[in-house]
Amino acid sequence: MGSTGGGSPEERGLLGAVLAALEAAGIGLVVEEPDGPGGRRCWVNEAAARLEGHAPAESAGALAALALPARADATDSDATGVAHFEAAVPRAGADPVPVSVTAVARGARGEGGEGGEGAARTRVALLRDRREEQRGGDALGALETRFRGFADAASEPITVLTRGRIVYANPAALGVLGVGSLAELAARPLLDWVEEADRATVAERLARILAGEQLGPYEYRVRRADGIRVRLELVSLAVEHDGAPAVLSVGRDVSERERLQTELRRAEQLAALGTLAAGVAHEINNPLAYVLLHLERLASELAQDTTPASATAAHALGEVRDGCERIRLVVSDLLAFSRPTSDTVEPVDVDEALDAALKLAAHALRHRARVERARADGTLVPRVQAARGRLVQALVNLLINAAEAFADDSTERNEITIDVTLDAHAVVVRIADNGRGIRAEDAARVFDPFFTTKPTGTGLGLAITRSILEAFGGSVALHQRAGGGTSAEVRLRPWQERPSAPAASVAARAPQGTRAAILVVDDEPALANLIGQLLEPAHDVEVCVRSREALERIRARDYDVILCDLMMPELTGIDLWRSACETRPRCRDRFVFVTGGVFTASAAAFLAREQPQVLRKPFTLEELEEAVQSSLERRRTGG
Repeated sequence: MGSTGGGSPEERGLLGAVLAALEAAGIGLVVEEPDGPGGRRCWVNEAAARLEGHAPAESAGALAALALPARADATDSDATGVAHFEAAVPRAGADPVPVSVTAVARGARGEGGEGGEGAARTRVALLRDRREEQRGGDALGALETRFRGFADAASEPITVLTRGRIVYANPAALGVLGVGSLAELAARPLLDWVEEADRATVAERLARILAGEQLGPYEYRVRRADGIRVRLELVSLAVEHDGAPAVLSVGRDVSERERLQTELRRAEQLAALGTLAAGVAHEINNPLAYVLLHLERLASELAQDTTPASATAAHALGEVRDGCERIRLVVSDLLAFSRPTSDTVEPVDVDEALDAALKLAAHALRHRARVERARADGTLVPRVQAARGRLVQALVNLLINAAEAFADDSTERNEITIDVTLDAHAVVVRIADNGRGIRAEDAARVFDPFFTTKPTGTGLGLAITRSILEAFGGSVALHQRAGGGTSAEVRLRPWQERPSAPAASVAARAPQGTRAAILVVDDEPALANLIGQLLEPAHDVEVCVRSREALERIRARDYDVILCDLMMPELTGIDLWRSACETRPRCRDRFVFVTGGVFTASAAAFLAREQPQVLRKPFTLEELEEAVQSSLERRRTGG
């Protein structure tokens, strides 16, 4: 740029440093000074020249529009005559450049007086390009818009808190807190939403965050607008909002995590219950098997004696058999509920499934309500398409749900009614109670996982029930009863008979008089010996109570049928089967596995994969003989 001339070397050096600093900062410098009568000359630095689109040498006088206004008109000038204003620098063939100007004028009084038009003064102006400020402001605005869009779309709750109230909340935060608008949320101070026991802690943490301390995530217990308690894990930091200190928080609803953990614990408990039940069933069914077989044999012998003493003994024996049969059914139903032996869809008698469900739910029902069960009016109710164990479990859930619908334990007032009817397309089971009923606002949510109105409920019972029934084509619905209470309506598909494979011809069936070589393997000596005794009249039977000894016998002799306990010490029935098949491959289809309960995953997987013939304990003599005949037929037909 042109020199302003004069001055000592020190002054010129200082002036050069100032000019270089202005240039480096991009600040334009304009100096106007008198140049003879009525004339003026102008110097600009490179930054100012760039503003108007000219080279510095071409800029003399080109910025006259920036001349200071008269001092009397400079209302924004300070006491020293410095003025601050905004102007526009014209550009040839382009839009003017907006600038911020800081200007000062110094010089002699002219004819027009101080500050008049004729004053011969030197004017100096500093110019800053306002386009960068505008671009920065636009970028900041765009960033704020993008952030709000991101926050509004986020699935996690995001809030901004200032002066003790929430001033921004994204839709996820509104949903977590159960409100429909920010105004509803901001109407109450933040601490009003926090559990009372946590308010002091929350206030203390907010104060520390606003003081600049960085704190890790923390779980807050808050109450939704509908009163439901939720847990929020939040991470917060201090920000500025509209010029005031604020706290930005991003979090997540960990109530769901807690519910999932509860569901997992419940699933683990059910799995443990299933394992325990199967183990107990195995231990009960082993002795129960030979008790029932002995009772059956004794009953057969007593039937041949017509003396009064025999009649009395036969009557007592019948009661003993009835008692043992009840034990067998209880064990069977417990297994069906805790770990159904199969999810195979089959024809199921609804009345039998209800009997089993009522037995399992008896303890929960006995002291809560009277149970009235309507019997069929003569209409033949067909069997339904279901997995029996799963259906029993679903019915138990509905019975317990009905029992928990009562506010007190008055069996005089509380009543549960059960009836089974048939319509054009389904078998309908209704379980109704006269309890507290369902609130209208809860009706649409009762089958949602984790939704519950009970203080100790998990919210899983009805959801599991619906899932079970839908798995084999059924459905369940809850209806409010006109007189009060709730009716659960289960709809089940009638069983459609499938074409069955042609029965084996009489010629193909093993003649009843055919003697077979049978090996009985069971670690329960009483049962193994009794099976041998019952089969010996018609077959050649060997008995083994040790699985390793049985393996040696199989390697030494070819047996027609091997009745083998599934769960044994040393070698399990599965291990024995595998080892036997290595020596005699024909043994693969000669095993009949006898089991009182499958309580290991590997055993269940083996039965599902290999589909061997299975005889479940306890069994009758007829079932035992039928198992032997079926095994012999499979050998002859290759099936």
